[in-house]
Amino acid sequence: MKIFNLLNTSLFESIDAAFSFERGEFDELDLGFFPSNVQEHGDYSSSAPLKLSKRLKSSPREIAKEIVKRFESKLIKSISIDGPGFINIYKLMGDSKLCVRSCLLLSVCLLVRLPTQ
Repeated sequence: MKIFNLLNTSLFESIDAAFSFERGEFDELDLGFFPSNVQEHGDYSSSAPLKLSKRLKSSPREIAKEIVKRFESKLIKSISIDGPGFINIYKLMGDSKLCVRSCLLLSVCLLVRLPTQ
């Protein structure tokens, strides 16, 4: 599964934990992350708090705080709230680096478990 999909799953789980949301609503409202065009805004951004503010009758920044508080992912370096309520994340590494790292770790685990003669 790509990092982008994993991050969107984490975002949905955070929104659901904070506001009891259904996956269909998440997809219908297009609340997921999108690649950032500006490096200062991280690798991915989400405008979910802005899109949810009317429905939840709360300020986008307050919604963003609740989402960020519950957001869990080992794939990110940092997460921040910017402007009126955008959520920005910086990932730890790219998909290919993650794959190479995982493969190396698996190889080491397999070598350690092999019996020596």
